[in-house]
Order: sequence, then C-alpha cells, then structure tokens
Amino acid sequence: MVWFRFVDHLGAACLQAAESQRLPPPPKGMVAAQSKTPGGIRHGFPGIPHKRQQSAGTAIPLLPTDSCLGRARILVVRSMLSRIIAPYQWQHRSLGGLEGLRISLVLTFFWFLLWRTANSPPKEQDFPIGHVISYEGKWVDQRCKCTIEQGQAVWINSAIVTQSPASRRSRLTIRFAATGEAEEFDCTRVDCAEPLDVRGRLPKTKQASPIVTFLHAALAVIVDAYAEGGDQRVTLSNYARTSSRGASPIHIADAIVSFRGGNADLSAIFADVVAGMYLIDWCPVSITGKSICQDLPMPSEVRWNGHEALLTSVSIRPSLYEFFLCKKEGDRIFRGQSAFVLVTKSSDEANQMRTTYQEFLGLMKGWNGREASMLGHAYLQNLNHAVNR
Repeated sequence: MVWFRFVDHLGAACLQAAESQRLPPPPKGMVAAQSKTPGGIRHGFPGIPHKRQQSAGTAIPLLPTDSCLGRARILVVRSMLSRIIAPYQWQHRSLGGLEGLRISLVLTFFWFLLWRTANSPPKEQDFPIGHVISYEGKWVDQRCKCTIEQGQAVWINSAIVTQSPASRRSRLTIRFAATGEAEEFDCTRVDCAEPLDVRGRLPKTKQASPIVTFLHAALAVIVDAYAEGGDQRVTLSNYARTSSRGASPIHIADAIVSFRGGNADLSAIFADVVAGMYLIDWCPVSITGKSICQDLPMPSEVRWNGHEALLTSVSIRPSLYEFFLCKKEGDRIFRGQSAFVLVTKSSDEANQMRTTYQEFLGLMKGWNGREASMLGHAYLQNLNHAVNR
C-alpha cells in the first residue's frame, strides 16, 4: 500500500505538470483559479476560486498523463511479481523434461506481456480543441459516429468527413479555442471525403488572450459531461436558449444572482422588463446543458417593482437554472420566454462572476447570436461548477 500511495503522488505530480501546460495564461488582471483536487489545476476559471472537489473515478485524461501513472504502477507490480515468481523460476530449473519446459515457456510468455505493457508507447489522449460554428451539407464525426451540428465539440482526434454528394458545395467552419479564430474548410479546396486536418490549423505556439481563456473554460463543461457520462456526442448546442412559445414582448435576461436569507434576488433578470407581477418557473440545468423540467410547470408569483424582485422558495439552492416566464391560458399554464440564471451563495460572489461573465459577452460581440448564447451559458455552467460544487 505504501508503494501505491507513492505512485499515486507521482501520478498527481504528472497530472499537475501536464495540466499546467494545457491552458494558456489567464487574462491580464485575472487569476487562473486552481482546484483543490490532488491533481492540481483542472480548469482555468478567470477570477473565480475553484471549490469543486473532483470525485473519484470521474477524471478524464486530457493529456497523456495517465501513462506516467500507469508506467509507475507497472514498475511496482513488476517488482512485486518478481518476488512471487522468483521461487518458481529456481524450481523449474530443477525440473527436467516436459514439465520444466512448460513452466519455462509460461514464464517467458508472462514476462513478454509485462514487458510489452511497460514499454508500449502511451496512448494519445483526446480533448476538445474547438466547436463548429456553421456548416453546409451533411457532415459526420467518425470518432463518435455523430452527425455534425452547430456547437458540436471538435476533439483533437475528431475525424470529420462530409457525406454530401461530391457535386454539392460543402463547407464547415470551426472556431478553435487556442486562437479564438474561425477556420473554414471548403470542399472545393480540400478533400472533404477524407477526415479534415483539424490539427494542421492549430497554432504551433501557445497564444495567450482573454478570449482563449474563456473559450477553454466554456469547453471544459464538455469534458465534465464526458467524464460523468462518457458520451462524446454532447454538444454546446444543448446550452442554446430554449425557444419561446410564440412572440413575446417581454424579454428576461441571463443573469448571475445571489441567494441570501432564503430569497433569490431576481432583479437582474427583470432589468429590461416593466414593473408588475409575473409567473416564474425554473428548472435545474444538467451537466449536458439540458434543463430538467417537470411535465407541468409549477410557477411562483414574483413582484418586480422596478428595483427588486425577491423569490422565496425552498426548492432553490445555489446552482444553474433556466428560468421561464409563464403564461396562463384558462386552466393551463405554459412556459414561455426563458433565461439562464446562475444562483450563488453571496452577493460578493455574484458581483465577481458577473464582471468576468460580462467581459466574455463583450469579447463575443459581433459573433453569431446562437453561438454567443451557447458559449455564454456553457461558461455559466463552468462558473457554477467552480463555486457551487
């Protein structure tokens, strides 16, 4: 056990060293928060302390760090087995004939397998490097056997090919987290029947900028979703805002609010809404970006006086939710306009995170509205994991 504890410390050091090379430096004036996990830095959350504890068995290797721990464990096991098998090695030498030959062959085969395991090249690990902005034609990622859509995560080992007829014009645009720039793959210039060379578009050297740090943080939720469910088909499109039921003159806003004294202050949600009484329903947002709602809404009345809107409910705790404006039609209630709302434990946390969130939205100014919405909501989930878990 002492040996294995030593190896675990060695593996943690490997993970910390590799993770420190994974993300670019944080934006100027911000601190890249460190998790309190044994492995050191897991994700960069600009300006936000990372309080989440990494649960056992859910870590996903982002870089070839598990090979370091694996090789160390192999060395320990090989040392232990040497002591166990040594007596048999001497015993089989004293045996003659067929029995001794059998033991010799078995031991030789065993040592060969152990040698191959210890000396085989480390398996290249997979991690997301960007997301799909737009596309024309039909595309598929052979890596996960999933159809490409807007917001699809692009991994370092993705094998993206077109399935459109050769005569049809097809193209696909990816925004790489390492640069924040959009790169187009036009099938009139490249052979899209073969996997796109996404690696060839990556920069040779690391680039440090605020947008790079924010994009890595947004993509981190895809890694977390994969670690928890093992589904590589999870996309940022799940974080797109739910469509409203019909046109609505009322537009509530995404926000970061505080929870204190049993009340959630929702004034930031109603910043652009006229004062009045409103029916509000809310659903927690899962790690995959999907809202977990009951079939029938159970809204609460909230009075917005133009300055304050307090919601008192025992079912709300610090987490990420999708809030809905509800409309009553006869005896039925429907969910309508929605917004993503991160509820924090204190107003100080809310103010701190609100500043970085607004900066991220500002950096995405001019981008496609749906893309900015997906990334903004994914970043809220990232912040949620940083402070509420």
